[in-house]
Amino acid sequence: MIKDILKGYHSNLPEFVQDIFDEDKVWILNSGDRSFDDLFADCRSLTFEDFYSIVTEGVVFVTPDTAISGSSDTPSHHQYTIDMTFIFSTTTCNDIKRILHISGVDAKSTSPSLNFLLRLVLESHSKDEFTSKSSNVGVILKCFPMTPRQQLGSLDLSPPKGRTNLKRKVSSLGQSACYETESRIDLEFRFLALNKAHCESIFCGNSSVVSCVKFSQCEIDGWKIHNEKVKEKDPNGTILSTDRGAMPKKLLLSCTQSEFRKFAEGKLLMFNKTTIRELHLVLHFMMEDLDVHHLISTLETNQSLEHLSIEYLEMDDEVWAGVCKVLHNHPKLSCLQLAYTEKFADNYRRLDSERRRTRTKDVLELLKKNRNLQKIQWPKFQQDETLIADVERLLIENKKRAAESTCYLEITR
Repeated sequence: MIKDILKGYHSNLPEFVQDIFDEDKVWILNSGDRSFDDLFADCRSLTFEDFYSIVTEGVVFVTPDTAISGSSDTPSHHQYTIDMTFIFSTTTCNDIKRILHISGVDAKSTSPSLNFLLRLVLESHSKDEFTSKSSNVGVILKCFPMTPRQQLGSLDLSPPKGRTNLKRKVSSLGQSACYETESRIDLEFRFLALNKAHCESIFCGNSSVVSCVKFSQCEIDGWKIHNEKVKEKDPNGTILSTDRGAMPKKLLLSCTQSEFRKFAEGKLLMFNKTTIRELHLVLHFMMEDLDVHHLISTLETNQSLEHLSIEYLEMDDEVWAGVCKVLHNHPKLSCLQLAYTEKFADNYRRLDSERRRTRTKDVLELLKKNRNLQKIQWPKFQQDETLIADVERLLIENKKRAAESTCYLEITR
């Protein structure tokens, strides 16, 4: 039971804090000298829901300097607070959302609480991995929006040690295949400041648990992690220099102009070992020449993208043509979405007939050059309706070609 690893802590609180909480509603994690690995090994029945049911009644300290509460009334002697939202999705019912509040004397001190909750949800989710239809768990870390952004404590995104080599079998066309089940968290950061250590944990871990990462209006310093070598030793003691690519498959970046430039100049997606296959850019600024250069260079260099979505405040005809042209030779891109960041009424952004025709012709040329594209969307009020039939015909041909290719690969295996 969860209470087996908790002990009363009310009397240890400062006197001016004790009055806020009932005496029997304050606990501290009784981990002693045990690591999280040992703690969870000793308490195999511990689940996230068990912990949540307890913490909603009061407050659980992980260390004297950081606590977890189900209420926004966090200990008043903790000056820093960050919200952590867990979203559990299933195919059989609506999403289940759990919100917890982590407090600490400062950002750094909250790391034990953040990492305890991450480990707890990983352990709990892994236990029903084979018996439920659960999808990835969504985890959102959010601070109140401030300028500058508040720092985030360090994160441990490695999987539980007992699950490092866990695999499972799935059926595909009558055949069995094995794949790793480590990456099971969709991780989102809102209004936070992240540094190089965070980026390394997310993008350079050998055993990351993150399948999708989203940064919403964050300040990020540390994109250039891929330029550095990680030195290791082989069994003979020889020093090896190894590049580690990005582990998540999906990246969403909603940002200002300065943050987009830092991201582009970091060249994360230009690293030839990146695993990012799906990129969503939500650009909250008017693009200048340098931004256009960064956007085109990023798309041109990363040939691994399968899904690309760009939302923008404005894009002139020249930039539109440049984006379409740079995607002509992308070998894996199958889905392209272009839209406005702000959802204006159609007549606000309606183009004249000549410009609508020009943009639709750019799309047609893209589909003729890139036969991998099977889906493309752009604002309807910027389409030439007389050419849409040609666009749809090319998309159907590409889908048919892709289906035939997939069938051929399965037959020849």
